[in-house]
Amino acid sequence: MEQLLEEGAPYAEWQLACTALNKVPFTVNDAEEGFALIRSAGSGVHTITSFAARYQDVAPELVLASLRARFNLVAEAEDCGVDLKTTNPNIYRKMLTGPLTPEDFSIFPAFVDAED
Repeated sequence: MEQLLEEGAPYAEWQLACTALNKVPFTVNDAEEGFALIRSAGSGVHTITSFAARYQDVAPELVLASLRARFNLVAEAEDCGVDLKTTNPNIYRKMLTGPLTPEDFSIFPAFVDAED
């Protein structure tokens, strides 16, 4: 299993982590089902474990990390009042099924500098 990266980790390490996260072949329906499990945190470990077990060729930790990363992207838009599924379905679909990139994680020094 890949180690979790810390803030300030080199960009190349984030690229490798994204490559690992992108091994999970989510469909829109799969991702939405996973999002529902995340939103209903009380649904239990067994349910989320069963969800991750569907992807037999990918470590369960990677499945859950990829799902959580995608959920966070959609949730961030929702927090800003944007319903991507309704207003921008192509972007929504890409967030759920497309490749994750280091830019999807705003914890790099370059991003920190830009936000200051």
